[in-house]
Amino acid sequence: MMKKFHKTVAIFATVAALTSGCNSREGYKQLAEVGNKYSQAVDQLLITAGSIKIDKTSEEILNKKIRNNYVSNADYQDISQPAKERLKLLNELRNHNRLLEAYFSKLQELASSNAPNEAKTAIAGIADNLNSSGASLQRIKSVNVVSPIATIILDSQINGALKEELKQRKEAIVKELTIQEELLKFLSEDIQGDVERIQELQEQRLVIQPLTQLQPIPDEEQWIAERSNILTMNIKIEALVRASNTLKEFKQTFQDSLEGKTSVTHLNSVLKDIDSFLMLVATIK
Repeated sequence: MMKKFHKTVAIFATVAALTSGCNSREGYKQLAEVGNKYSQAVDQLLITAGSIKIDKTSEEILNKKIRNNYVSNADYQDISQPAKERLKLLNELRNHNRLLEAYFSKLQELASSNAPNEAKTAIAGIADNLNSSGASLQRIKSVNVVSPIATIILDSQINGALKEELKQRKEAIVKELTIQEELLKFLSEDIQGDVERIQELQEQRLVIQPLTQLQPIPDEEQWIAERSNILTMNIKIEALVRASNTLKEFKQTFQDSLEGKTSVTHLNSVLKDIDSFLMLVATIK
């Protein structure tokens, strides 16, 4: 279920280090660690959201076959459609996140380069594509983006080309982060509903149905293990639901870094939350 994810936040962490009051080498290391682990958490949520939707529709197809002894092609396509729509949303959300990664990478160049003109040209195109991707996400799934986005007062330590860019687009980037935040909140809630349905169908198919048959259960230990796994599925999935809160922390960290408010203590707290998230999500098969 795990795949390598673009290190959007890891790159942002470097930018944050360059633009905030965190001036120690250890502080930069901590920022990078938060970014790397955060990217893993988001990746796991997006991949798992797709897998769970597919599993739910697979269970519904099997359930229809068990009840009716027959599933038509039209029935199959109709039941499969929600999974296809969800994968479309997830693919665009990944594209959106890759564009955020590219944007933050160019911010890093603006912060460290003595010749930023090339980065300035590239960043304008990336920002336009990011805006288009955000609009695509909103067409696929209606997103409640609070408007207007609160004005961000840039830290006086930010200067040069970086300051010029952030002054122009900082609220627009926060809007894109808000789109992601709202979509991850929606996905978290949707996952819960899907898991409840999977539980219901699997309990009937794998736990109750074997009990109603006249023949003995072939493997009683497997039956016990399957029942335990099904009944504890909700507990395991709670880890994924926490992902939207993690993203909210990231958006706030982005805003705080622009205003010179980022602290290592806060980053340690975020890192602890992400570590907890990763430990819990690792239990999901």
